[in-house]
Amino acid sequence: MKKMTLAKQIRLTFSIVVVLILLCSTTINIVTIVADTIEVASNTSVSTAQIAANSIQASLVEKTSLIEGLAIQFSGGLEKGSITDSALQGYLATQANSRDGITEMYFGNANNTLISSSGWTPTEGYTVTSRDWYIGAINTDGIFVTEPYVDVMSGDATITLSKKILSSTNQIMGVLAVDVYLNDIQQLLISIGDANNGQVFVITDSGDVVVHPVQAYMPTASEIKNIGNVSSTYADLLKVADGEVLRIQNSQDEAFYSSMQRIEGTPFKIISTYPASEVFEAIMFEVQACIILLVGSFLFVWLVIAVIVKRYISPLEDVVKALNEIKNGNLHVDTTHIPTPNQETFDLVGSLQVVSSTLTLYINEIDQVLESFADGDFTIEPQQNYIGDFGKIKVSLLNIAMHLKALLSNTQSSTNEISLGSGQIAHSAQDLAQLTIDQCALITDFKQETVQVAEDIINIIEDINKSYKIADAMASKAEHGATQGQHLAEAMQMISKSNSEMTAVIKSIEDVADQTNLLALNAAIEAARAGETGRGFAIVASEVRDLSVRTAELVKNIYGMINENIDSLEKGEALVEVAVVALDDIAVSSDETRNVSKSVSDSAVTQKDALHRIIENVERLEMEMSKNAGISEENVAISQELAAQSDTLKDQLSHFVI
Repeated sequence: MKKMTLAKQIRLTFSIVVVLILLCSTTINIVTIVADTIEVASNTSVSTAQIAANSIQASLVEKTSLIEGLAIQFSGGLEKGSITDSALQGYLATQANSRDGITEMYFGNANNTLISSSGWTPTEGYTVTSRDWYIGAINTDGIFVTEPYVDVMSGDATITLSKKILSSTNQIMGVLAVDVYLNDIQQLLISIGDANNGQVFVITDSGDVVVHPVQAYMPTASEIKNIGNVSSTYADLLKVADGEVLRIQNSQDEAFYSSMQRIEGTPFKIISTYPASEVFEAIMFEVQACIILLVGSFLFVWLVIAVIVKRYISPLEDVVKALNEIKNGNLHVDTTHIPTPNQETFDLVGSLQVVSSTLTLYINEIDQVLESFADGDFTIEPQQNYIGDFGKIKVSLLNIAMHLKALLSNTQSSTNEISLGSGQIAHSAQDLAQLTIDQCALITDFKQETVQVAEDIINIIEDINKSYKIADAMASKAEHGATQGQHLAEAMQMISKSNSEMTAVIKSIEDVADQTNLLALNAAIEAARAGETGRGFAIVASEVRDLSVRTAELVKNIYGMINENIDSLEKGEALVEVAVVALDDIAVSSDETRNVSKSVSDSAVTQKDALHRIIENVERLEMEMSKNAGISEENVAISQELAAQSDTLKDQLSHFVI
């Protein structure tokens, strides 16, 4: 598989690293932006609720302070009767007209009297004491704030702040009240919500909507909306604490970050909502900005990497091309065109030039040395100064020359020894052949004598039953046969001794063949180490080894045949000894033969068979000795061939100069 270039690897690696860094940074930024945006949305919702609560509370506190002050101011005049109804109405009108946010102020008492700042007169059936603002104030020590309702005077949604007026004896003289129109609060909440891109509305503890920026949710004479009817998640706002943010959805599945803030001194709560879509848009804007920054940063880094690669990696590519030329065998490389923008590149190019020139010098000298070795001259030695690890090459060349010199010297010595040994083997083979011929002649004579003796014994056996006289004659002939048997035993012992000597000679031949084989094997190993220059010598060593192997095999065959002859001779010798003993017994027991002629006749049949076997064994021995003679002649031819091969090897070794 083809590997990428360093330039591509650097581009790819740095691009991956930069992308990972930018992705991690962008991811962290996006996560941080999301968290910060959600936190900003939550804080905005909380702060908007606090602003709205504080604004409404400030407005109510102003009105509350006014009611409390007027209650104290009116209590003395009402108790003394110094304030008439018309004066009270005029004073209330003055206060209402002089203050922003106050449209209607009025006073009511248990006599169903109602004095209004606008001069409104109650309709028939209107009962002051049954109104919530009156009942609540009577039962409350401080300021009482009513639930939202539709004012009968103006027809607008209203809440009323009321406080009872007590005499010096704590007798209730009436209730002073101020109407707060919810439309005014609605405008305030709309302005606060618009300023923060959200919605702000007021609810009661039970979830009834008091003021809402959407007119459809404002209280009417027939219905008061509850946030639980808007969405089930809105009902969860009733359970949260002040300042806690909750993510809710309205009936249109629009998500909001909402928080609740209680308006101190009132039964109302401010609900502030911040659209989740605003959060999503802000997050998407930041994500797009991060992606644009990511792409721009990647393009910038890629451009920088491309410039760096072109300036600093291109020289390395030129160096790689030069090294490939050296790898392909072209040691003459030109490095002058390679730029060197830094010290490292300068050193690298310089080192490449030095390597090229040094390798050229080394290769030329190694070629000269090896060419001399190929011509058979091992006296030449490398003269260059081989630095560093290249010194091993010089040491190896010197070692090759030294080992080849030693090998050739040893081979010449071994060749001389082989030549001498082959001559000795030839001489021994000739002696062995002559000895074998002599043994064959001896065996032939032995055969003739053995056949003659056997025929005589057989004739004697056949004549046992003729007569006593013949038995007496047989005793005389038995003595003669015993004498011949002794001679036969001595002759067979001499044959056995000759075979033993022949075995020793063949063992010597076998040892010489093994030594020759070992020398030929060592010569082949050294020739293999020499390589091409030792190929001719290896062929000669192989021929010598094959010749020695064949000689060893022939010697083993001869050795086996002689052992078989020795076994046969031992059997014949044993039989001869038996025959001699028998003849002696015949000579000694000739007198008893007359009485036991029948027994002797039976025994004679057995002796006759034994004699036939002796004759057969002697004939077999004669055949084996004939074979030994042929093998001996073949050994002579092999030894002569070995001597000729040794002379040839000497001639080949004479071409080497050591």
